[in-house]
Amino acid sequence: IVPLLVIFFGLPIKTVVGTTLAIVVCKSFFGFCGDLIKLGLVLEYQFLFGFGAVMILGVLIGTVISNKVDGEKLKTLFGWFLLCMAIFITANELFIAK
Repeated sequence: IVPLLVIFFGLPIKTVVGTTLAIVVCKSFFGFCGDLIKLGLVLEYQFLFGFGAVMILGVLIGTVISNKVDGEKLKTLFGWFLLCMAIFITANELFIAK
């Protein structure tokens, strides 16, 4: 969806990254709710609070960095990040996953 929004619709990369992350948040939220319904209300609250704290810290750091990085440079860095993740996931599925 990232190349589609950038190339075909001409949206700025910062808007595209934010939109993509919002989609991931929505999908994760509904997946989490589905797991709660399926598995019950047994949660590891210490893990959830720790994860939430790290997530909030990451959002704050990302916001500061985003305001300091040029949009074109961010587009290149995000493209490389996506390529590295694709390679990692493919290698994991082909060689490591059972």
